[in-house]
Amino acid sequence: MSTKKAMLELARAEFNRNRLRVYYGNIGEVIAQETLRRQGFEVWLPRPIADEKDYLSIFRLPEIDEDSLRRHYDIHCKAGSIKEKDMSWEEYLSWHKERILNERKDVKASIAFFGDQLHSFQGYLKRLKSESIKYYCDLVAKKDEKIYLVEVKSTKHARQFLKGEKMRGLKLAKEYGFFPAVVTMHLKIEALSFKMKEIVTEEDYPRWYKQ
Repeated sequence: MSTKKAMLELARAEFNRNRLRVYYGNIGEVIAQETLRRQGFEVWLPRPIADEKDYLSIFRLPEIDEDSLRRHYDIHCKAGSIKEKDMSWEEYLSWHKERILNERKDVKASIAFFGDQLHSFQGYLKRLKSESIKYYCDLVAKKDEKIYLVEVKSTKHARQFLKGEKMRGLKLAKEYGFFPAVVTMHLKIEALSFKMKEIVTEEDYPRWYKQ
């Protein structure tokens, strides 16, 4: 005899999809990224760097300044943000060095992705900045030595995008040897086989809960 009581069971849960609109862009970019990779493209995802004021910083190899870092460490120790007993200076320095090494790997991978066209891409970004065009592509995809600057949009919003400043920024990429592209999709989020069961006895709890 089952110890779980089925309180609610629906073939399909109804919900207000407007509350999820803010996530659709990110979900669409992830789907586009994975789909293009499965089709043989290399894909470079600039976010969240694209939200920073200086987009070009992604191509700068970070350095570590031990003197500045030591001052930062001492100030935070005095303020109580970093406690000696929790993290010594040596541990703090080692942690930052490891972080910098990982960041340098990411930068080198980004530089390698663009190869001989890196300077063209940097020139394109500077042009956007000089003309005050507020646009950064969602994805950069490469296949057969061709680099595509990709905008990801829902089918519903693609037409609106094609009329605006962002489209002007995307088309400008052609002047620098890149290929503008727009990925559209009909994204539909559903909740199927929605079930809610009351837990009656301890045996109903997952093993991880009892450990």
